[in-house]
Amino acid sequence: MQERRVERLGGTRSIPLDVRIIAATHRDLDEMVKTGEFREDLYYRLNVIPLTIPPLRERLEDVPILVQFYLDYYSTVTDRSVSGISQETIDILANYPWPGNVRELGNVVEYCVTMVAGGEITADILPQRIKTVLNPESQNTSLNLKMMEREAIMKALTLVDSEGHKDDAAKLLGISRATLYRKIKDYQIGVTKTFS
Repeated sequence: MQERRVERLGGTRSIPLDVRIIAATHRDLDEMVKTGEFREDLYYRLNVIPLTIPPLRERLEDVPILVQFYLDYYSTVTDRSVSGISQETIDILANYPWPGNVRELGNVVEYCVTMVAGGEITADILPQRIKTVLNPESQNTSLNLKMMEREAIMKALTLVDSEGHKDDAAKLLGISRATLYRKIKDYQIGVTKTFS
């Protein structure tokens, strides 16, 4: 890869290549290199021009542009005529936290394009989970408790300074470290600082 040459299996000469490699991950490769989970030599070969793309929940201003892109795309793919999407629906989508990131947004738009009977996509066509999260009156007790638990975990992780451990956050919450890890995964909590 470094020499930009390849040798065929069983071949006797190397062939020059003009290639560019784009690699993507949601994992912290710096940390994985430190812990020996990712090869350091490969990391430095790949990490020439690093680009960090924040999750959709941190750039909600991109939602209207992405909605239009997916609307055009899925209208073509499904061969369904959709005249557009209401401003109210775009506002709802722009306020949703998108735990499934851009892929979830694409799925929601595909669902709407498939379900709309021609014409404009309106808020009543949105999947129930979107409306439930954004409309407190339609939230059940279970969802409220989950949201409160998620917020408590995020607050505990914030209170633990950069020298702290997840053990400290677990103690603050009155749960085991294993339970904390499981809940962080379940609630898709992105921890921006490094905890040991």
